[in-house]
Amino acid sequence: MATTWIILPSHAKAAEKKWNRKYNVTRESIHFAACESRTLEELRSVSNQNGATASIKKLITSRILKDFSGVAAATPLVIHYDAPASANKKRKFTKGSRRMEASGGKPTAKVAVAMMTSSSDAEANFKVIEEFCRKCKKEGALLLCLPECFAFMGLGPKESIQFSQPLTGPLLTRYSALAKAHGLYISFGGFQEKAQEGKVYNTHVVVDPEGKRIATYRKIHLFDVEVPNGRTFKESSFTRPGEDVVVCKTPFGNLGVTICYDLRFPGLYSVLRAQNAQILLVPAAFAMKTGMDHWEVLLRARAIENQCYVLAAAQCGVHNSERYRTELKGKSPRESYGDACVIDPWGKVIARGSTGRPGLVFADLDLKFVEHLRQAMPVFQHKKPEIYPNSTTRSSI
Repeated sequence: MATTWIILPSHAKAAEKKWNRKYNVTRESIHFAACESRTLEELRSVSNQNGATASIKKLITSRILKDFSGVAAATPLVIHYDAPASANKKRKFTKGSRRMEASGGKPTAKVAVAMMTSSSDAEANFKVIEEFCRKCKKEGALLLCLPECFAFMGLGPKESIQFSQPLTGPLLTRYSALAKAHGLYISFGGFQEKAQEGKVYNTHVVVDPEGKRIATYRKIHLFDVEVPNGRTFKESSFTRPGEDVVVCKTPFGNLGVTICYDLRFPGLYSVLRAQNAQILLVPAAFAMKTGMDHWEVLLRARAIENQCYVLAAAQCGVHNSERYRTELKGKSPRESYGDACVIDPWGKVIARGSTGRPGLVFADLDLKFVEHLRQAMPVFQHKKPEIYPNSTTRSSI
């Protein structure tokens, strides 16, 4: 069956109904996809990302676009390609993705990914997250993902150690009660868990809607680096590394649980995929310098390599600016990159937060799209462990 894609810049999306009326087309034969791009080359690229597999046949001219009030400057791209009838029946416009995906049904779950500017005021941080939970319930989200250091961001290692508590302590117990009160799964993306020898674990905890812990992951890779033209970090000076890879099962998919700097180690994510992870959680407090150059690139790479959704909650903005001004005069306050986002298994950013502004990002996840992609492109079956070392293991789920 021949199918036509019409790629329109997002400001021209309102033209869809007028187009349908004038040219008598139907959703079964013609699909619209919005994008932010305006140049022909960018539009062509978006069209390829949306499933077009054959060469471009023609461009709609500006003369026709005069029919569309207010969008005459936009040049849409029309692509014709052949696809099986069954594939066309399965295509659905997904609100969270703003584009067509190979979807076999309704989205499996709505999720929320948070962007925060946490501080050393633990009560203020709690109130922000409490409000996030209320918004999630209102929007019908099943999962709320919080960033690394969600509960506390101090001025240095000493304060993190002083703040730390066991996972059974009063603070995480209070946070877990939010999950039960609002009927949510919550990913607590990096908590200062009290450890031996005066150190902490950087611990990612997932709780279910009853407030019960279903996953506990202690960060394996510790951030000991000197950022070029930036700050020096030595997480191992006050943090003990974890040793266990963690995948947990939920009704909306299997979650691979990680934290921040883990993102740079693809072998970990290969193991998570081999253990049947479908959604990768990557809460972070990325530094500005590395965030600008590496954050999105690495997230998209992990999504593509492992054919998983990636949910990346993030810290953003300047932390404890007033305390730095009054207590650490002359020192620049810590600043986090932000850019909380959701990435689909094809590597596309399907939801993104406002730059530098705390808030929630909502997206719909469709596990049938994960299955479709893994069947169509079975890369994990094509691995050659007899030629190069294979670090993956058989699924435990």
